[in-house]
Amino acid sequence: PNLVTFNSLLKVCATRGNLQVARQLWESIEANELPPNAITYNTIINVCGRAHRPDLAEQFLRRMQDIGFEACMITFSVIISTHAKFGRLEDAEAVFTELERSGLRMDSGVYAPLIQRCAEVQAVDQVEYYLGHMHDRGVLPTERLLGVVSQAFADVGRRRRGEFWIERLSELTAAAGGARRDAQAAGSAAGRGEGTDDSPSALGLHRETA
Repeated sequence: PNLVTFNSLLKVCATRGNLQVARQLWESIEANELPPNAITYNTIINVCGRAHRPDLAEQFLRRMQDIGFEACMITFSVIISTHAKFGRLEDAEAVFTELERSGLRMDSGVYAPLIQRCAEVQAVDQVEYYLGHMHDRGVLPTERLLGVVSQAFADVGRRRRGEFWIERLSELTAAAGGARRDAQAAGSAAGRGEGTDDSPSALGLHRETA
């Protein structure tokens, strides 16, 4: 079997969270002297995350980085989420910092596990830090995330502060929706030929004068 076949089998393991079979496949890849590519590494890391092994996921991350491959945003997100779910907040934050330095664009899936874990331990200052980070980068929140934020502030008696953040993040969603509608309207108008000026002057044509 070639590497494409192994990558496909690893993706099946990722879907099922079957780390045992995934590790056997990895051993077969090495036994066949097939050099893993970025897809191979990203997939095995996903398997480790689904199998609740953030330590092993991070080991594979370091291995792929050592040979020159770059992890994608989803790979970082998997490791952050797994660390956070197991209460390893410092480890999750360290990987978040690494992701931030990479320059990769983040989505709400990166922030959600961090905010969730900070809320569970009532680390409201950290919740606010990540909310501010999201807002400054224009990351749109999910409804579930807004619910977590509301509950986190309510639990520490700061409901109005929670409402403040929900309003700020909701503004991003509203702005994004407005921009999307404007783009769709512009596209429709262009399709109908509206808003165009076909006059000679607009086309750069000028009547010569005697």
